[in-house]
Amino acid sequence: MRKGLYVAYNSYLLIEFFAMKKDFPDVLWDCYISKDYNMFKEQYEEFEKIIENTILKTNYFEKIVPNMEQKYDVILCPTFFESKLANQLREQVHAEIIYYESGLRDYISSGVMHRNPDLFLDKIMYANTPIKVQCDYYKSVRKLDITPQHYELFKEIWPFEIGYFDIAVFTYPLDVEFGYLEYKETLLGYLESTYQNKTILIKKHPRDVNDYVIPNGNNKYIVLNGTIPGQLIPSNEENLFSYPCTSILSKEN
Repeated sequence: MRKGLYVAYNSYLLIEFFAMKKDFPDVLWDCYISKDYNMFKEQYEEFEKIIENTILKTNYFEKIVPNMEQKYDVILCPTFFESKLANQLREQVHAEIIYYESGLRDYISSGVMHRNPDLFLDKIMYANTPIKVQCDYYKSVRKLDITPQHYELFKEIWPFEIGYFDIAVFTYPLDVEFGYLEYKETLLGYLESTYQNKTILIKKHPRDVNDYVIPNGNNKYIVLNGTIPGQLIPSNEENLFSYPCTSILSKEN
């Protein structure tokens, strides 16, 4: 058996692993939780608990590792990662490094690739929509075949309840990433002025660190934290997105 390392930093990336795992039947996996930018401590702690539950309920991982010191045969790595991980990947000279989609960045020109083109050149990449990937560094781009069974597996590992809602709102950290400091107040103000007597689900983006204060106003609000993948939110007649994200692709499909 070969030794593999799966690198991730949020729950939807775990669902992508469920879909990729079948292509590596001869690999025993460890998991390394990377630190994505603008995430906060509680988010990582909860994701670590999700991985621990995955170890308890499946045989998908042997253990969580604190670093990348061990030499691996295969590394599954998201296409976006913190800068220090780039040097660690370069040190894994004998590993087959395979990348997988980490978000909207894969469908636009991605800065991390341009800063580290040597890491991506002639590598295999997995994506939900391969034809839309905007990067010509890869040797090939494979289809991420995520099925309803993969979503159900995540819910078995990390059960959660949402309840009824009329409108789903998917947030984005516009304040942190684009300097739009009034983002939260503007969003809540828009919802209050536009809707009456609705139950509104606010699904926080994984990098949205806002602590939403729900006004005593026209609607009832449910806030779902960023750990739960937006793709698991039931489709609704009315979905609002603060900014384009890969959850949109799942609602289109």
